[in-house]
Amino acid sequence: MLDPTDAVVPGADVSLVNVGTGVQFTIVSDDLGGYQFPLVPPGNYRIAATKSGFVDVSVGEFQN
Repeated sequence: MLDPTDAVVPGADVSLVNVGTGVQFTIVSDDLGGYQFPLVPPGNYRIAATKSGFVDVSVGEFQN
């Protein structure tokens, strides 16, 4: 995760939600702001990130 100044945001809660089923996967970004969702079933997903002191961000929908 990066903030508007392109600085990394460690410790952000990143959520991946299957639009069709509502199943949610959540992970915390690492010290470099990185994150991965391994073994996610195929489907349409919405991804969002939250962290105290920051504005919540929703990237939109995508299909894997």
